[in-house]
Amino acid sequence: SMILITSPEVVAYGRMLMTDVPLAFFITSSIYLFLMIRRRNRGHLLYGLSVGLGMMVKVIALVSVPIVLAYLAFTKNLRSLLDGRYIGAAIIFILVAAPWHLAQLFVSGASFIDSYISYHMLKRATHAIEGHDGGNVYYLQILVLGLGPWAVLAAFAIPYAAYSSKKDSGAALVSIWILAIAAIFLLARTKIPWYLVPLYPA
Repeated sequence: SMILITSPEVVAYGRMLMTDVPLAFFITSSIYLFLMIRRRNRGHLLYGLSVGLGMMVKVIALVSVPIVLAYLAFTKNLRSLLDGRYIGAAIIFILVAAPWHLAQLFVSGASFIDSYISYHMLKRATHAIEGHDGGNVYYLQILVLGLGPWAVLAAFAIPYAAYSSKKDSGAALVSIWILAIAAIFLLARTKIPWYLVPLYPA
């Protein structure tokens, strides 16, 4: 918490009410609730709720699901998904996220698909829209500015987490979390500074 409230980008975009700040919250809470499931065998329904609310902020919140799957695969625990309570989590997720999407599809039809899916998802990923272009080091510069003094520690902590991943499952989860979000935004052609906010908690 201390690191986040002293990171310039998090404070700035929080004050501007950018949706990427609650997005970061729901991604983080989803991963936390997953850990709660792993360690205390409870929190399944809250996990589904968190992912669903995150998707209502931005669809990219769904990244928490492949992060969890990749972690379970890495730790050879994919069989834990056979726990029937994950069905309850999926139902909660659908109840939260589906009504608005279905309503918009019903009311707006093709224009909803063109705007929501074609433009804001596919085109942002494949084209640098609205003049938001950047080179390969663009986000590295943003990360240094965004974390402020903590960027110095991150330069050592991130490689250390990757190195420790084989022996430390917590470090493995953090490494997968960082890699997943960084890969999405590095591959996307549209580069915007506040896209990195969900990366800062990790």
